Amino acid sequence: MKAVIVGSGVIGLTTAWYLLEEGWEVDIIEQSSGQDNCSFGNAGYISPSHFIPLASPGIVAQGLKWMLSASSPFYIRPRASLSLLRWGLAFYRSANHKTVAANAPHLYNILKLSRELMVDLNQQLNHGFSLQEKGCLMLFQQAETGHHEAQLAREANRLGMEAHVLSSAEVQAMEPNTEVNALGGVYFPSDCHLHPIHMMKALKEHVKKRGGRIHYNQAFEKVAQKGQTCVQVIAGQQTFTADH
Repeated sequence: MKAVIVGSGVIGLTTAWYLLEEGWEVDIIEQSSGQDNCSFGNAGYISPSHFIPLASPGIVAQGLKWMLSASSPFYIRPRASLSLLRWGLAFYRSANHKTVAANAPHLYNILKLSRELMVDLNQQLNHGFSLQEKGCLMLFQQAETGHHEAQLAREANRLGMEAHVLSSAEVQAMEPNTEVNALGGVYFPSDCHLHPIHMMKALKEHVKKRGGRIHYNQAFEKVAQKGQTCVQVIAGQQTFTADH
């Protein structure tokens, strides 16, 4: 079987790797030189601890404040758009405890699987990701924030994720070379991080070694269909035929 993948970011390259592992023939189309997409510029943070959906109680009020700044963690450019209004209303209705409780276990399962696969892939590719399995410390300076973090830790333990609530002294003991100015913290041992540039380099090298072909500076133009089936991908001056 043959597949054509549009984009050589982390999603495109990992998709190619798994297909090549199963014996597929793979072509990857990349509109640029493959050195400047967002996969190179992210934090490299693998975060099973972030299992609470974005649509959660209190996030709407916080999100409205964030939307005042284009550099905030959650920014949507204000515009007259019926689809944006419908999305906003659906988001508002979902931001409640009942929906969070229903969705958090499924989100955690996805995050946990993602972590397991990333660690396994790093081992398969000769530890080329510079992966560090050191966990994550969530620090707080206010008692109210500490109560929220402790509640999150209890929910994590209920789902089967290890999480420890630490005092200021316990946090300091974990970081002996840094003066910690915190009331306390929560430690999630399962979180880890990697070096995005190293990861992308390792993925590209091993995809090519397995026979994957990456076509740079070939901007995707359109898909040719036969009935409801995509049969060709046109990019730049080339036409790619594939099963998927």
